[in-house]
Amino acid sequence: MMDTIGQSESVPTPIGEGDDQALLNDLWQSVFEDVRREVEIPTVWLAMQEAKPLAIHDNKFVVGLPKGSFYLSINLQVTQTRIAIEEAIERAAGYPLELHVVEGATVTDWESERNRHATVTARSVQTIPKSALGRGSLGVVEPVSASPSPSPVFKPVVQEPTREVMPNWDKLNERINHGYKTALNIKYPHGQARYILECVQAISDTMELFLSPDGKPTDPAFDRQLARTIERMGQMINLDPLFISLELLRYRAANGKDVGLT
Repeated sequence: MMDTIGQSESVPTPIGEGDDQALLNDLWQSVFEDVRREVEIPTVWLAMQEAKPLAIHDNKFVVGLPKGSFYLSINLQVTQTRIAIEEAIERAAGYPLELHVVEGATVTDWESERNRHATVTARSVQTIPKSALGRGSLGVVEPVSASPSPSPVFKPVVQEPTREVMPNWDKLNERINHGYKTALNIKYPHGQARYILECVQAISDTMELFLSPDGKPTDPAFDRQLARTIERMGQMINLDPLFISLELLRYRAANGKDVGLT
């Protein structure tokens, strides 16, 4: 049965035994389609498409973003966006759930975060003086158990595909053009969002071949080539190149890389 569904007797649980990862995927897809009609922000669509539903636990709907895409999580944390997503989750699941985003793409990643949180909580409790444990002005203080909740049954294995680095700008532009022609669901906003993410990663990989290791400013030729690639991409999907540049900088910053721009 899905992780901890039905642990609270006061919460209705329309999702019952026998449900699996496919049900979580269907639920998240329904949420995405719902949110897409309300929130017209491509970065939100992109983040939701990259997020993997992992579990429902302690009234939380847990989704994961791989390390290379975790920078997108900021798009899901904006107050109005989070409200829209959680309302869509409630409509799809039948009861309210809080959106919880973790770094990783597997249930094991989620378990690791829970274990870290439990360890930190246990250490915090251990630092409270014994005299403070009991009745006081704040009521009864009880130690928090560090024991993790039962592990979820579903452990989808997700492997990040190895990306081929384009050795020069011409090859990179050819790959971007070919990627657009062969991209899945490119006529839909979520298909375009996925295409953008893949291109941003490819551009960043090629940038690494030309950036100075000592952090010196880039030369004008580098900036021109980078701008042309981004502008060409923007023309293909009818998107302002500024948006693509912003996603590129976010991606590189999130992965500890120099932005590489003068």
